[in-house]
Amino acid sequence: MKIIRFFFLFLVTILILPIIYFSFFFDSESFKNSITDNISNKISGDIRFDNKIDLTFFPYPKVVLNNLSFIDKNLSVKVANTQITSKWIYLLRGDLKFKNVKFLNPMVSFDFKTVDQSVIHNNYFLHVNIGNNSKFLDQHIRIFEKIEIKNGIVSILTNSGQQNLEKVNFSFVNSRQQINGNFFLKNFNSNFSLKAISQSQNYEEISMSIEQKILDQKEKIFLNGVLFIKGRTFEFNGLLQSKNLNISELIQNNRQKSKEKDFLKKIKYSFSDFFKININAKIEKLKITNQTFKNVTFNSFISDNFMRIEQFNSSYLDGVLKFNADYSKLDNRLKGVLFLEDFSLPSNHFVETKYYISGGKNSLSSSFESILLKNDFQSLISNLNLMGKLEIKNADLNGINLEEISKKIDNFTGINDIFEIFKLSKKNQKSNIDSIKSNFRINNNELKFDNLTFKSPHITVYSAGKYFLNTKRFDVSNEITIKSKKFPKFPSFNVNIKGLSSDFDYIYDFKNLKEYLISKSLKKLLKKNNEKLDNFENFLEFFID
Repeated sequence: MKIIRFFFLFLVTILILPIIYFSFFFDSESFKNSITDNISNKISGDIRFDNKIDLTFFPYPKVVLNNLSFIDKNLSVKVANTQITSKWIYLLRGDLKFKNVKFLNPMVSFDFKTVDQSVIHNNYFLHVNIGNNSKFLDQHIRIFEKIEIKNGIVSILTNSGQQNLEKVNFSFVNSRQQINGNFFLKNFNSNFSLKAISQSQNYEEISMSIEQKILDQKEKIFLNGVLFIKGRTFEFNGLLQSKNLNISELIQNNRQKSKEKDFLKKIKYSFSDFFKININAKIEKLKITNQTFKNVTFNSFISDNFMRIEQFNSSYLDGVLKFNADYSKLDNRLKGVLFLEDFSLPSNHFVETKYYISGGKNSLSSSFESILLKNDFQSLISNLNLMGKLEIKNADLNGINLEEISKKIDNFTGINDIFEIFKLSKKNQKSNIDSIKSNFRINNNELKFDNLTFKSPHITVYSAGKYFLNTKRFDVSNEITIKSKKFPKFPSFNVNIKGLSSDFDYIYDFKNLKEYLISKSLKKLLKKNNEKLDNFENFLEFFID
């Protein structure tokens, strides 16, 4: 019993003595100055907080600092409530050894708007030099056993605009060299979860796992990789995976032009002179506006002034899409090559067009180059220089029955049949196409082709013309030859197409055709009636003109 009483008295004494000490001898002003000096010696910058300091003694000593602020060049931190847990022995000495630190509702601001990338590197990332890592860790990280951030906001202001990380919750455990956290990024309408574990003592190699969940969407995006700190350079190698990625949903309000421009601007200014990023991607279904790409794989590389996407491979329009593309920040130039093999033209994209081509086993190849000057897609289109080749095989021409036209010509009996022949358009009618071949080019907002050849069992068309990308107008000339068993020398005729893509004007040139048909009709009439005309040619010109 005596041992138990002694132990109880000893325990009470240990618990009560600190209370007695702080009740009679604690000087809050002196303690505040001690904390300020203690923190200032470890972390550079202007640190301030209110004179009133709250202390909790049980079950462990906890110091609560109110309205803490930290300002250092382009960095600003404001925390309404900061809780610091220390050890009794250090607190009794008037010293403050950080055990656990918890920041409640902090607001952190980085202002890089007037600072170029190299200055940002020198100010904020010089300490990651491998030779300086130990010093930095001792001064800034190893003084904490655990750091927690609850419901914080991080604002990053750059030349491309402002990014806000909201609902930031992070936990750093020094002994495990591990960070767990989550935050909401409004620009991507997404919640992010992060887990990072150092694989080396000086944080030179960090394995990272990031999970992105778009609001109101089921699918997630996963990014796993390793961050290497090599001298003054960060290098990240990783794998991006997703079952269903919709770019339109990824960028909130992307339908607004201003948002679209901002997004492209962010891409343009996202390059840095201290980051190198290598990401391989595997996406089961990728949606961009109203287009769907399946089984997407590609490799991407981003460095200081350069971005590359290579070995892009996906299933698109029942075919295989491949391309490589490079973007250089120095001259804002985008260039690459594209191949689309064995694809089928969809019919649902042309429901408002009188005549359209669908299906087929087709191929497209092109090389392209453009300049991004105005931070929007329009500059890419207006500066696009493209050369390509298109080949369509065994497709359907919808809205017209070419076999019926050929039969009408074979059954031609007289001049009254001319207008019946050219009643071309009929709904739910289609014709088979053997092939369409064409070389084409895009330059100065004009799609040009001068050697398009259209072949089917009943008709051959040679086309040349332009499509104006900015005004969506056509100016195309076509030479059409219809094959007839009864009239093997049936002449060709011209049809010009002009106007908007939604409202074509067809201009027919039937001079040779009228001459042929009327001649055939009159000759048949004369033969039937056994009549003769002395000046048949002049009589024929009367009908033709």
